[in-house]
Amino acid sequence: MALPWPLAAQSPLFIPAAGSPFPLSSSPGNLLAGDVNGDRKVDLLLASGKSHSLFVLLGDGKGGFREPTNSPIKTAQRPSEMALADFNRDGNPDLAFIDHDLYDVVVLLGDGRGRFTPAPASPFRTKDGNRPHTHGLASADVNGDGKLDLVTVNNEDGDGAILFGDAKGDFARAPGSPFAVGKSPYPLAVGDLNGDRAPDIAVPNSGPGNRTVTVLLNDGKGIFHPASKSPFEVAEAPFFVAIGDVNGDRKMDLVATHDDRNLVSILLGDGRANFKLAPGSPADIGGRAWGVVVADVDGDGNADLIAAANDSARVLLGDKRGNFKPAPGSPYPAGKGAWRLAVADFNGDDRLDIATSNLESDSVTVLLGK
Repeated sequence: MALPWPLAAQSPLFIPAAGSPFPLSSSPGNLLAGDVNGDRKVDLLLASGKSHSLFVLLGDGKGGFREPTNSPIKTAQRPSEMALADFNRDGNPDLAFIDHDLYDVVVLLGDGRGRFTPAPASPFRTKDGNRPHTHGLASADVNGDGKLDLVTVNNEDGDGAILFGDAKGDFARAPGSPFAVGKSPYPLAVGDLNGDRAPDIAVPNSGPGNRTVTVLLNDGKGIFHPASKSPFEVAEAPFFVAIGDVNGDRKMDLVATHDDRNLVSILLGDGRANFKLAPGSPADIGGRAWGVVVADVDGDGNADLIAAANDSARVLLGDKRGNFKPAPGSPYPAGKGAWRLAVADFNGDDRLDIATSNLESDSVTVLLGK
């Protein structure tokens, strides 16, 4: 199903921030948004596997960003997927990241001033094996002890792994880990998919011929098992998955992008971890996308979709029934290789903004919501 495109005369919903795109000295991949230096302004963290670096961009609260003297942070590993959370309960955000070609998770503890140092026992090995191809990382309290844990998935092994945290910056392998997640898993999403308040896992099963998303339910103690009807069929080669309530029924749904296809698949949830394709899904969004976020960007109370799509950010406005249409001005130009994005209020006007990491143009694009 093709989506109707907006009239060119309509005022765009997003405009570039002053100074955007912001240049970097090396190709950025994944990016995260958060206040890393305690000034109540949103900052950006970016991973560059090419240069073994983590970039810190401090926000000025007006949509502008600058790189401090401690950036980039050089790492022995090649950072790819990342998670930002307070792992040692000192009130400062910490950073975990994985190397695409290792089973390890590196944990860096933040000092609240934008600087990070390795946790004493880091890196943490998630599992044993000889085919590391780690493609996903997330943080959540999966065993209900009030301490943040780490979840990874491995593409070659077709499995996931859990590291239980001790709230002091140390992690240990969980019982029952690793566990099967389906063929060729790519970046996972974590959220409560069946209403029991325990975080569950959704994983796209990527690669040619694969057409499913695996849903794994948490028993509340960090043991995961497939939902009764999992895996759920979508279009071919799901690449990235996000969780959110796209149709306003207070039940979590799934959104998947697809490799080498201009498609998004919408799976509507029933609140019991059963999912079915929304009418008209998969939908053609006019460009190949990877990272996608579910959020209300126009303030109408309906969930929208924001996707990073090669050289642009594509914003699709929802109607609270699981249907979407392009926002005025979409697609919004970004740098070449815009495959990952972060959505947050960068300029303090209570409107959501967008940042894309531009892998092939060594830059970050910031788009401010109007």
